[in-house]
Amino acid sequence: MEESKERTGHGKGGALTYRDLDKAPLEPVPPKSPYRKYLVLVALHMANSDDPDILCEAADCSERTLHYVKNRLRDHDGVVFNHDRGAKRYFVMETGVLDLPKVVEWVRKLYPNRFAYIKQLGEQGIPGEEELRALEEASDTVPPIALG
Repeated sequence: MEESKERTGHGKGGALTYRDLDKAPLEPVPPKSPYRKYLVLVALHMANSDDPDILCEAADCSERTLHYVKNRLRDHDGVVFNHDRGAKRYFVMETGVLDLPKVVEWVRKLYPNRFAYIKQLGEQGIPGEEELRALEEASDTVPPIALG
């Protein structure tokens, strides 16, 4: 039985679908990129999350690199973050020697697809977070089932 090439981009056994090909791929960031700190700063500022997994995915780095860069931004560039646990996100309080609008513009030009992804995370929030909150609220308000 032959697999339809309309379903997958690689013919038989291909995992990539044409629907996936329509999406713009996220640009890989070289491991030693001098722009890594700017990407991390933009992710912390715009991703609307404090989840390390989401921030690492947005900035294309490991959790160790994320914490290292965040500390370097604080210690060397004077960036002050406020971690609002209630809002589950970081806020940039002071930018130190960095010009945040200029950094955002650099990242937008250097990594347009990744920037769009970070912006989407910021606008939509964490995928599935609202559904989880709705389920938690519903479980608190469900009356007990009467037996018998």
